[in-house]
Amino acid sequence: MWVVGALAVGCGGSSSASERSATPAATAQAPAQEAPAAPSGEPAAQDEPDQALEAPPPTPGCGTGAQCYAQARAAAGKEPERAAELFGEACDQDLARGCSELAVMYEAGRGVAQDDRRAKQLRERACALGSTAACDELGH
Repeated sequence: MWVVGALAVGCGGSSSASERSATPAATAQAPAQEAPAAPSGEPAAQDEPDQALEAPPPTPGCGTGAQCYAQARAAAGKEPERAAELFGEACDQDLARGCSELAVMYEAGRGVAQDDRRAKQLRERACALGSTAACDELGH
């Protein structure tokens, strides 16, 4: 369980050193009556029912699909294997351009074993996710 202040850290909000070092186990032991911090850093109003805030489901090590994609683009020239892994994570999070980029890598055999069948599957997924370029490449 996380307190709101720890969630704000992930959203670019300011936080104290103690909030930045908080772990799920440490925050789970916090008193239940403690009011979560509002985005401004002040305690939230007490008129809302006390509810434990659950952490969002974990995302892959690279973050959101867009974050995975950006990291993959940065790694593509130097670490093609890592780029393929990150494009795959972006695709798994339903980011069409991640699927398309991974398809290109499979076609070229860059960072992954060359596999035209897998490249086509990835393009089909990108098309289904709304990529008109992928649909055009497939002849749809």
